[in-house]
Amino acid sequence: MIPNTLKNKTEKKGGKRSIFVLVILLIICSSLLTYAIVISEISRHEMPSYHSPYPETKPHAPISINSNLDFTYINGVTSGLGTKDEPYIIENWEINAKSKNGISIQNTSLCFVIRNCYIYGKYWMDGIYLNNVTNGTINNVTCEYTRNGIWVNSSAYNQIINCTVRGGYGIDVSGSNNKITSTIVHESVSSGIFLGSGINTTIENCITYDNSGAGILICSSNNLIINCTSYRNDAGISLEYASNNTIINCTLYANSWNGITFSHSSYNTMEYCLIYNHHQVYARGIDLSFSSNNNCIRNCTICNNWIGFSVPKGYYNNVLCPADDNPIYSNNFIDNIIQAEDSCSNHWNNETSGNYWNDYTGKDANIDGVGDTSYKISEGNNRDYYPLMNPVENAPSSKGSPPSEWAYLWFFLSQFLCIIVVIIIIVVGIGVVLVRLRKKGG
Repeated sequence: MIPNTLKNKTEKKGGKRSIFVLVILLIICSSLLTYAIVISEISRHEMPSYHSPYPETKPHAPISINSNLDFTYINGVTSGLGTKDEPYIIENWEINAKSKNGISIQNTSLCFVIRNCYIYGKYWMDGIYLNNVTNGTINNVTCEYTRNGIWVNSSAYNQIINCTVRGGYGIDVSGSNNKITSTIVHESVSSGIFLGSGINTTIENCITYDNSGAGILICSSNNLIINCTSYRNDAGISLEYASNNTIINCTLYANSWNGITFSHSSYNTMEYCLIYNHHQVYARGIDLSFSSNNNCIRNCTICNNWIGFSVPKGYYNNVLCPADDNPIYSNNFIDNIIQAEDSCSNHWNNETSGNYWNDYTGKDANIDGVGDTSYKISEGNNRDYYPLMNPVENAPSSKGSPPSEWAYLWFFLSQFLCIIVVIIIIVVGIGVVLVRLRKKGG
């Protein structure tokens, strides 16, 4: 006969063992779920077979130029004198960048052009790397699955024209007076185009899509972004610790969260932009947060988003960081589920004109084009005191379709179902432990 003390100890050990097994099973299940998500993300950026889009390219070893004296035939230079009228030409090369940067140029001041080249890799090295370089042009180059497709570091007066970058970390530019024109960046594992430290960079007529971060991420000042299109990214454009930038005539749509985000960014101007079809629950067309002050948004059309314009009163490092004193006027707000919300203190009109709200129900007795009563902005005490009766004519035309309110219901239903599944797993697990304990006790 087993003594009661020994029996109780055995039961306790068995119970602990059962709980331990249950915890291990839960960890394994969560690990498998995480693994499935990672595999899904990798397969979304799956690398195809490499194929140059330029039929005239020929294989060449990685090129490394470290001074003005290194512009030689051995280093891939096919012609030129290094002057403005006759720049050095590096062209028609197909380069494997799996073990070295495809083309690396550093510490040069002579004029050069890299064109009609195809550079590919496996994320380890950069496609084109320029460091401390001036007067360089990269024209009609395709970089696929290199670490950075094109990295321009601490350099000035360089141009990236008509290029395509796929995969990797996209395009990274720091320095001053550089220009990116008519370039496509897609399927980056981070942001498509990143402007780090530096000033006076222009991004014009570029397209960014299917990037895991922002289509365009700006962390510097005095830049111009004009005529760009950004879609199916995490955010269309994101400004972080950025000031005195100008964003003109850009189209941002169908990004996962926000069309454009301002974070710790002030004194920027956005005008003549179209932001639409951000349908995910709580996705915002425009988001101003974390001490983003004195940004001017005007002559834009914000339509068919879950939230058209959001100004939350957020905390950063446990410090309240409101986004105040932003002038927002002469914009069209059309068919957003929530047109605008503002828990801070901002200006939703100038001296004579506010915004057009397609759900405004006020009257215009004197037919001056301005409503007789103000329009209330959600979440705070802000009002548009001069709501417009008709859409702003020089703002972009409305596009897209309104988000379905069924998505809102499905969002909360899915959350509820997840909670129920977790509770069922816990209850079943506890039940299994209790049954085992009872059997051993019997």
